[in-house]
Amino acid sequence: SLLRAVTAHLRSITEQTPPPALGSSGSAPAVLDQAGTTPNPTEPEEVPRQLSFLVVDDNAVNRLILANLLPKLFPGSHVTEAEDGEKAVMAVVERGAGPSPFDMIFMDLSMPVMDGYTAAAEIRKLSPARVGQVPILAVTAHATMEDQARCLAVGMNQYLSKPVSKPSLLRAVTAHLRSITEQTPPPALGSSGSAPAVLDQAGTTPNPTEP
Repeated sequence: SLLRAVTAHLRSITEQTPPPALGSSGSAPAVLDQAGTTPNPTEPEEVPRQLSFLVVDDNAVNRLILANLLPKLFPGSHVTEAEDGEKAVMAVVERGAGPSPFDMIFMDLSMPVMDGYTAAAEIRKLSPARVGQVPILAVTAHATMEDQARCLAVGMNQYLSKPVSKPSLLRAVTAHLRSITEQTPPPALGSSGSAPAVLDQAGTTPNPTEP
């Protein structure tokens, strides 16, 4: 595939024609994750409706990154931001009072006022289930076994390491599409058939035998 990609671009140079579009036939893959592999082929346009995300982080830059990536991966989706866990719980309650609660929450763990663990636990107490059982994905730079255990204990569904890559974000969301679109309970953190409990920056599951 590399030879075809180079050949295609050499032809465009010598013949003074536009180079092939990224991802077109004969060119290199449209997106490579940090491990250099082609990400899950599931296409965002397969989502049957517009999605609504809540991004919770006390760092404005981190919120901005996800707020920019999600609509690009899932066109038409809407992103709401909250700067701490308390505001996140309030946003979930307010949104849940209407016809369209959030489809997924990206939750930072270390925040002032109310941390992500407490916020997730409070959200899990909410009813009806379509509000309180929304998929919650932890997003943090700390990926220790203790962090994972705490996430599981409060009912989070998945764990993404910062900085979040586009391929890992796409895989994380599409892994929960069935629970989102069919309004069934999301898979538990690390359970059989669910997405990996922890995704590293390349979107792959780290080797559990490594220190």
